[in-house]
Amino acid sequence: MVMGYFEAQAIAIEMNALKATRPLTFDLLQTLLLAGNFSVKEIVIDAIINQLFYATVVLQTMDGELELDTIPSDAFVIALKNKAPMYIYRSVLKAYQDLELNKS
Repeated sequence: MVMGYFEAQAIAIEMNALKATRPLTFDLLQTLLLAGNFSVKEIVIDAIINQLFYATVVLQTMDGELELDTIPSDAFVIALKNKAPMYIYRSVLKAYQDLELNKS
């Protein structure tokens, strides 16, 4: 899985419990989630299409669950910020394995 510099930096900041001098984009998103009384239930890497991974952020709201489509690297940061579990479908792992075997 490939991710951009800023996503990798955000993951490193969360994993190392660092604080930026000013709020980053993911900090703003976290503030919005808290202000809206949303909690992150889980993150799911649920598809691989044309060699691109897809992810879903599952939010718990006062009205039930809300699923948001996102890229996996953003989902990882959200999960880390919220200490939410991350899952990947077996079918995605299998599809990735098949892609890697076909490269040889």
